[in-house]
Amino acid sequence: MEFYLSKILNFFTNTLYVFSLVILIQLFLIFFTKSKKLVIFFSKLLLILFLFFGYTPLSNFILNKIEDYIQTSKYPVQQLTGVIVLGGSFNSGLQSKERNQVSLNNSVERLTKTLEIYKKNPRLLILFSGFSGELKPQGWSESDMAKKFFLDQGVKIDNLIFENQSRNTFEN
Repeated sequence: MEFYLSKILNFFTNTLYVFSLVILIQLFLIFFTKSKKLVIFFSKLLLILFLFFGYTPLSNFILNKIEDYIQTSKYPVQQLTGVIVLGGSFNSGLQSKERNQVSLNNSVERLTKTLEIYKKNPRLLILFSGFSGELKPQGWSESDMAKKFFLDQGVKIDNLIFENQSRNTFEN
């Protein structure tokens, strides 16, 4: 149940969907109503949303504040025995299966940082947690893609552990 609820909430919190919804409402109002006040209101709302989410320096400033809130670990890498890597770094499993290569997305730093730590500490155990965030998964699971990715990068199979049931961060 939580998985489906997270997909529904994602629709209403994704800026692209919010922009599209406001534009559709505005077009509907322009063509099917006589209310100039509503058209002006949604025009202003669209402008505010565009400036808030689309103006790069402002959005980068906000994101940097959030990312800087948690400091990076100063723990010596050589003393680590393992790391947990959450899924969400891959594109469609179907595309990866058809091309026999992993397709990475904008969360790839989860994998590259893990590789960086592994190269400094080859005894490191890597637990990858993730199956698929899609409603109807097709092709390779995220665990399958992670396995291929890590093996292709030279990580030994004995250092890898996979959890392949979770579909979102809550289930991880």
